[in-house]
Amino acid sequence: MDIYVPGTSPLAVLANTTPGVSFASDDPFGLDTVANTLYIRGFNQSQIGATLDGIPMGDQGFQQYNGLDINEAVIQDNIAAMQLSQGGGALSTPSTTNLGGALTYRTSDPDEVAGGRVSQTFGSNHTFRTFARVDSGKLNASGTRFYASYARTDDNLWKGYGDQLAQQVNFKLVQPFHDVGKISAIFDWSELDQYNYMAESLIPTVDCYNL
Repeated sequence: MDIYVPGTSPLAVLANTTPGVSFASDDPFGLDTVANTLYIRGFNQSQIGATLDGIPMGDQGFQQYNGLDINEAVIQDNIAAMQLSQGGGALSTPSTTNLGGALTYRTSDPDEVAGGRVSQTFGSNHTFRTFARVDSGKLNASGTRFYASYARTDDNLWKGYGDQLAQQVNFKLVQPFHDVGKISAIFDWSELDQYNYMAESLIPTVDCYNL
């Protein structure tokens, strides 16, 4: 993810780096969940299991009744790793839609040293994206630490009228227990307000009521 433009959809990264994976969207950040399509060896996104830090994400399609798209679930800059299992997903995968494979996402842990990072992206059609993250570093001898981050993406449609506005907040707290393990708590908030791209056609519009 680090070599791509900040805000790039992790699904686009997956398609560019993994054979058999195809991803398409009508906007550069992959925000439009209506138009996004993901295929893994012919299976579409509604047939692929997905988890985020072990949490089931359900159906990845538009108007999902039992899940959430990865672009809305977590800020892309906070994704530490992705793993794809092509073919039928393992029975241990917590998903009811892993017929075509399983996608696992893992978010980054807070840094052990206090600090922060900021990135700013500009583009055509009044596109801009801001990302900011603050890491607490170790707060005590047991290693308690957290981070809080915010991202805002705003752009105009490259055809037709309208714009897209996405805002996200991620918070993660980690409490290590020596060499035994750790407990993690996450909070993710997302708001997406967008106009969809309208289909274009050379066929003239006919008023059916005045024929």
